[in-house]
Amino acid sequence: MDRESVLARIAQQAQGIDLFPTVAGLLGFPAPPGLPGLDVFALSKDRPVFSETRFGDTSPGRPTELISVRTSGWKLIYAPALGYSELYDLARDPGEHVDRSSIAAEGNTLAELLSGWSASAPPPPRSVGPDPSLREKLRALGYVQ
Repeated sequence: MDRESVLARIAQQAQGIDLFPTVAGLLGFPAPPGLPGLDVFALSKDRPVFSETRFGDTSPGRPTELISVRTSGWKLIYAPALGYSELYDLARDPGEHVDRSSIAAEGNTLAELLSGWSASAPPPPRSVGPDPSLREKLRALGYVQ
């Protein structure tokens, strides 16, 4: 791949997990097997992409888990704890101002995609709390007395 094609804009959607396989491909190396992402330059067609956060802003001061799926034309955002979703027609409303969840049939298809992805996604890393020896480690480094 030459420099001009690397700097060109691609039409395929990408996820953060696609970064490593894409850079590896640009450098001429195969990505390690088992990585969940794909080399976006090797994709021949558009695919849905997924995202998640545990700190979504659905109500002031209350972070909420949000998951979403996006296709080239639509985006569904879902808050599992609230049972609430929003659907946007990205072709007509790229700024995501008008929720179409009550009037567009695409929401059902995207909800099924999101449900399948959510069921197969690995669980988030377990929080184990603070390191009991952290204070001593910081003291050894000179950060605390």
